[in-house]
Amino acid sequence: PAKPSAKPIPRVAVKIDDNPRRLLGLDVKSLTGLLGAPRFTRRDPPAQLWRYRDKGCVLDLFLYEDTNKKSRSTVRHYEARSLSKSNFTARSCLRALLIARRKLKAG
Repeated sequence: PAKPSAKPIPRVAVKIDDNPRRLLGLDVKSLTGLLGAPRFTRRDPPAQLWRYRDKGCVLDLFLYEDTNKKSRSTVRHYEARSLSKSNFTARSCLRALLIARRKLKAG
């Protein structure tokens, strides 16, 4: 009997919300759930700097203590910069970080 041919598994395009404005207002737990642990942190009360890095860019997130909830810090500002001369935006940097995080989780 003939063996059934294996059908190729179709690749599914996954929508990634790479709008960096989505980071604004995230707390520590939400941020680590989305991007994982930062590569670098610095604490200068009332602010914290969280730095994420990909092959081509660096994303700095600035968290500030919520005046209503002293134990909770949220992202209030972000900056991205390129590690090469290529065109990049905060959006493309966040996208690269999200894709890398997804691959890491997928194992």
